[in-house]
Amino acid sequence: MSRRLYVPFDVFAMQEDVSVSTLVRDGSLGWTCGQCPLDREGHVVAPNDLMAQARFVCDMLESVVPRGGFDQAEIGKLNVYFAENAPGDGAAALAVIRDRNPQALVLPIRVPHFYYDGMMIEVDVFAATGAQRRHASSASSAIEVVDADDVTWAFVQARPEKDQTLAEAVTDIEATLRSENLYAHNLISDQWFATRFLAGSADTVPATGGSAFISLAEGMVLCEGQAHGLVAAELAFSRRDVSVGEAGDRSREGRLYVRDDGVQRVVTGIHADPQGDLVSQTSAIMSRISEDLESAGMSFANVVKLTAHYVGGASAEELHGNMKVRHGHYRKPGPASTGLPVASLLDKDCRIAIAVMAVR
Repeated sequence: MSRRLYVPFDVFAMQEDVSVSTLVRDGSLGWTCGQCPLDREGHVVAPNDLMAQARFVCDMLESVVPRGGFDQAEIGKLNVYFAENAPGDGAAALAVIRDRNPQALVLPIRVPHFYYDGMMIEVDVFAATGAQRRHASSASSAIEVVDADDVTWAFVQARPEKDQTLAEAVTDIEATLRSENLYAHNLISDQWFATRFLAGSADTVPATGGSAFISLAEGMVLCEGQAHGLVAAELAFSRRDVSVGEAGDRSREGRLYVRDDGVQRVVTGIHADPQGDLVSQTSAIMSRISEDLESAGMSFANVVKLTAHYVGGASAEELHGNMKVRHGHYRKPGPASTGLPVASLLDKDCRIAIAVMAVR
């Protein structure tokens, strides 16, 4: 880990002590925590004004990214989580972000609310040296790709015909990925999103479990959607072949899914206990991830990025409760970490899905 650089958590504050870093760089790659429109006292900037907050966060990125040794052109991907007060607000804010970061792949991810009253946006930065963007489309799907020295990031989405199932939509996406020379044996991480309408009648595992491009289908994020729905995937591909493993029986509550390319190890976990609350499920997942990392000769000191999608209300208490458990596994300087409330996950008993990226 001699290549590791940590940018301290000092750009904004939260209403709870945190053990994370603003940005972590390892070699040619960098990851930020969720960049929020908060000031240094943890107060929301321009409450309920999505446009003002989008501009504020863009200014924040221009300050943070150089501290990781990257220039603005090396922002390869931006995950933009946003909520709207009125239709069209999100599109306008995304246009501002794309205009300020024309080289970046911008992933729009709508959330029902945030944990601080008046907060409307949060942005994750994924940076890389040598990043180059390309895009393509077909009759059934569209894909945007960023190729960098060590990784390829892709965002692909399909809007199926009204009589198509979720599994059929995923099959169309797989075909699009292969047409762009992106293959499952190089897939290092994945996060899938579908509208409630499309996923509504799907059996949890059979609907998507046959896809080599999906890990832990139960952790798929369900979004509000119109008409017959949309399915999208946020994917990362390694330059190396990736081994795949699974820990836990499908009949059990807790499971881990592991992808490892010999340098990076990405572990995704759920704990679908119908009796468990958000905090207890978070605790169970983090303990199992810790055990997995130890089995691979690593620990949370190797983790550079953690992302948690949780089903929760619009309250700081729920964020702080599961955040306290997650951060209890770190020592400063901790990883870049993001926790986001979502409407629901595909498994109705699953309150949170956690993914960590560890680097040897």
